[in-house]
Amino acid sequence: TLEIIRVNSGSIWLYDTATDQIKLSIHKNWGGENSEVFVRPGEGIPGLVVKSGNGIISHEFCSDLRIPEKNRTDTQKGVGGACIPLFSNENIVGVLFIHVNLPREISPGDVRILHALAEIGGNAIHRAHLLEQSIKQIEQLNSLRTIDFAISTLGLDSALKTVLDQVISQLKVDAAAVLLIQPGTQNL
Repeated sequence: TLEIIRVNSGSIWLYDTATDQIKLSIHKNWGGENSEVFVRPGEGIPGLVVKSGNGIISHEFCSDLRIPEKNRTDTQKGVGGACIPLFSNENIVGVLFIHVNLPREISPGDVRILHALAEIGGNAIHRAHLLEQSIKQIEQLNSLRTIDFAISTLGLDSALKTVLDQVISQLKVDAAAVLLIQPGTQNL
């Protein structure tokens, strides 16, 4: 995207509906190297775009009255650009954010290209999420098959070890235990 638009600074922010956070996922020449940056819908320019679902194209962000004052003061003078929503179907999955230094401005042709790339990107991100879900489901089914095989062919101790190994692997925990009731005492 940066190459096509002929700019050297931009980022992609992904929206996690479960946490209601928008995370800076990848960036190039975006200032600091801290990639653990989060905003909520309505916060910062990416949050404004996620909340409204509408892109922001600006000559200079710090003087754009469409952007709340707090967000304007957080932006550098002489920097404009575009923040375009990434959609998949009707759902927003993030934003594509491009910076340009004045006197350069984002042209109408650039905006058309950015919208096309945002549409492609939003659908690609959605497909990647679906692939991750499919892989996770396959891993879970393989674990169930492994447990089923262990229960039907191995002794109790080996079957329980297999169950624990699969629980630790699938839940990504450090430890797990199976407690058995001692016959006649009702103690574990």
